[in-house]
Amino acid sequence: MIGVARRTLHNHQSEWEKNVRMTQEVTNLDTTAERADALSTEVTTDITGSTTDKINARQKVIAEIVKLVKPASVIGLDTNDMLLHRQLSVSKGMMNKMKYGDLADLLDNLYALLVKHQEKLVDYDITLENVTAAKTFIDAYKATLPEPRELVVERKTTKEALSECLADLRGIVYILDNLMKRYDGTPFYSEYKNARIIVDLGTHKKKEDKK
Repeated sequence: MIGVARRTLHNHQSEWEKNVRMTQEVTNLDTTAERADALSTEVTTDITGSTTDKINARQKVIAEIVKLVKPASVIGLDTNDMLLHRQLSVSKGMMNKMKYGDLADLLDNLYALLVKHQEKLVDYDITLENVTAAKTFIDAYKATLPEPRELVVERKTTKEALSECLADLRGIVYILDNLMKRYDGTPFYSEYKNARIIVDLGTHKKKEDKK
């Protein structure tokens, strides 16, 4: 929303460029707004990227493990080991409903069972390479779960910097509102006031959305 006010100011630069204090504050506005945009993009990309990676890894590992454990569960039937059969009888639907951490534990258990019965799996067209590949998918999935502490700290720092930047913007706009009184009664001032209303409405809407 600040962008509308910035465009208005720059469109009328010829009317205020000789005003030294106004020039300083518009420069502050530009610099701070650009920094806020960069920080906002960084925070959004960080969160979105992390979530997307987690979802993709989850879908891949579930698909790969089911292709192995479903056929492997027949070993339990063939050997009259119903416990083994039940342990390996998992479905995509069941795993998709599990919490991320619980799914990681289940995947580890399933992998351990596949390794334990590796020699028998050959008759079911499940090779050592298949089991090893499954472990790779499991590890990739688990890697998306615990965030490194430094990444958490970095993200928190970025959010704090963004909050500070937005606070600075509010202060800058307050000063500009006062400086703009010099142009009261001009089309420039009216256009600026309209732009400021848009900014205020945008801020108000964000507050309402949080309720």
